[in-house]
Amino acid sequence: PSPQPPLPPPPSPPPPPPPPPPPSTTTVEVAARVPASESYDGAAARASLSRSLAASLDVDVGDVSLSVTAGLLLFTVAAPSQAEAATISATAAGALGTAAAASQVLGVSVLDAPDVETLDTAVSPPPPSPPPPPSPPPLPPSPPPSPHSPPRTYSAPKLAATYAIHAVLMGLAWLALAPLGAAIARYSAKAVGGSGGGGGL
Repeated sequence: PSPQPPLPPPPSPPPPPPPPPPPSTTTVEVAARVPASESYDGAAARASLSRSLAASLDVDVGDVSLSVTAGLLLFTVAAPSQAEAATISATAAGALGTAAAASQVLGVSVLDAPDVETLDTAVSPPPPSPPPPPSPPPLPPSPPPSPHSPPRTYSAPKLAATYAIHAVLMGLAWLALAPLGAAIARYSAKAVGGSGGGGGL
């Protein structure tokens, strides 16, 4: 039988869709300068400052984080959208527009009007997943089965020719051996006759 053609390779998977743009987070930063001699790094002081600012800006206290360095209180307020960030920024500018207003809101001595800034920070996307491994190559086709030698048969004409050749060879052998057999027979007859004559004497 003829060998089967090799199977075509499987189709390649479609390319992945392009990644979506990285999400962004919008925050509002409020930087208030305070006397460096004062310490606001305790847990209670930090919690009180965050609650005071959240109440004045009408936001959840969980959206407010505070970083304290010597002489600076840096509040970061998370906003769900740029529109909300604009509202929070405008509220902060009105409620903390002067050093006296900021000191009254926060309950600490603020040296001057805090700086309010809106930041839109892109979040780094996770690294892309590795591409799938390539599909294995198709298996080579199996070799065709080796044909078996048919048994040797002889036709009737070949058998007849073989028998005829055998008969001819036998006849030639008989013709070649017949004179030798006749000579042996004559010699044997003479030897028998000579032996018989000598016995009569």
